[in-house]
Parts: sequence; C-alpha cells; structure tokens
Amino acid sequence: TNDQKKAIFDVKLDMQSVFPMNRLIQGDVGCGKSIVAIISSLLAVKAGYQVAVMVPTEILANQQYNDFKKMLLPYGINVELLTSSVKKKEKDDILYRLSQNG
Repeated sequence: TNDQKKAIFDVKLDMQSVFPMNRLIQGDVGCGKSIVAIISSLLAVKAGYQVAVMVPTEILANQQYNDFKKMLLPYGINVELLTSSVKKKEKDDILYRLSQNG
C-alpha cells in the first residue's frame, strides 16, 4: 500500500542518517506492519548489520518467525527464534549460529 511504501521510505531515510533511528510503526491488526518490518530488516542486513525483532507474546513471536523466515531465507539471511521457552542448550546453539553470521 502507499502507507507501507511511505513507512519503508521513511525507515530507509532514517537508516541513512548519521543519527540512531527511533521509529515506531503502528497500525491495526492486518494493516501490513510485518512486511514493513521484514523489508526494513532486509535493508539493515544487506547493509551489514544484525537485526533483532521483539514482539509482546510468544505466539506472535512464532508467527513473525515463520513470516520472516519465509521471506528472508531466499536472500540467504539466517533467521532464528529466541523465546523464554527455548532451553539453554538450544539457546546457546542459536546464539553461536548468530555469532557466526555477523
């Protein structure tokens, strides 16, 4: 949508600035915030950065993880999921894999 394009454009401008970005994307359920986050993450990773996305619930974390993975794996971007229910060994494995990609 035009609002999504504007949000992505604004995020891209923020990322090109010398100042840290402090931006909140808000909207109703189903309005397209996730794709804005996915594209913004892609831009950051392609610029050489790692991205962490925080969400308020584990259910949403799993949904977002699946969306991010589906959209970003074709670009060769590793996507991992850390939640409070991840056991220590698996968490350590995930953190190790993430450290090898950065």
